[in-house]
This record gives sequence, structure tokens and C-alpha cells, in this order.
Amino acid sequence: DTSRETATKMMKLNGLLDVLIPRGGAGLIRSCVENATVPVIETGTGNCHIYVDATADLEMAVNIVFNAKTSRPSVCNAAESLLVHRDVAQTFLPMCQKKLAEKNVEIRGCQETCKILGDLAVPATEEDYGKEFWITSSPARWWAAWRKPSGTSITTPPATVSASSPRI
Repeated sequence: DTSRETATKMMKLNGLLDVLIPRGGAGLIRSCVENATVPVIETGTGNCHIYVDATADLEMAVNIVFNAKTSRPSVCNAAESLLVHRDVAQTFLPMCQKKLAEKNVEIRGCQETCKILGDLAVPATEEDYGKEFWITSSPARWWAAWRKPSGTSITTPPATVSASSPRI
């Protein structure tokens, strides 16, 4: 039984549990902190990234992105961000957009991503970065950013996946 009621009961199993380390959305973490009588190590909600390198098998990368974002979007390890190496962005982003469109995923991105995808992408805003979201009945948004070929610094803030309503 994975209901909230059962989880709340588990949070109060003093003498049986030494510590809780909640992994999940903000709601689960908040519930543990507020309801547990056993010690809790509070974690962040996370922001799972996928990075597509210049040497990646692009078809495989598209399938990984599609699965990671659309198969179970409400779980804590669902993809939230997409970082694409500059050398493959021109080829990869249109491939990825076409596949994600099958599930009505809307791509939002940095300036360079929007140049590549044109009207198929929406510019990301500063407040969108770093949030954790999930797909409801409305389309999700996928943020895309670029990585410089020579190093690890990113040309824009890390990109984040968003949807019409934040994870609760």
C-alpha cells in the first residue's frame, strides 16, 4: 500500500525506523518533515537532467529523452532538464521535438534553442529555471540549453522541464 495515509503511519514508527530519507516530490518531502516523529533527513525535490553529448547516438538519445520525460512524468526521477552539446543541437533538437510532440510536450528553451526550432519552441523565462513540474492533462514544457564544446560551462542557465502545474 503506497497511500499517503500508510506513508504517514510509517513516519511515526518510532523504535522500528531509525531515520527517514524521503525521495520524491515537494509534497512528500514536506509531509515527512511535518508529520514524522522519527528523524528525517530532508532532501531537495531535485531537477533531473539529461545531457546529450556530441558523440551520442542521437536516435538513442531521442528515445531516452522521450522515455524519461513521458513514461512516468510525476515520479521524482522524471527528466526535468535537457542539455545538448552545441555540435549536435542543430540535428538533435528537431529530432527530439518531433518525438516529444507525440505526447504534446512543448519545448521551451534558451535563445539558441529557439533559433533552431523557430515556432516549435517557446523562450524560457528566468523564473522557469530550476523548478520541478509534472505533466497533467495540459502539455508539458521541455527546456533546452546548450553546453560549450570546449568545457563544462553552460551558455545559459540549466534548462528545466515544466508543465502546466507544479508538482505538489
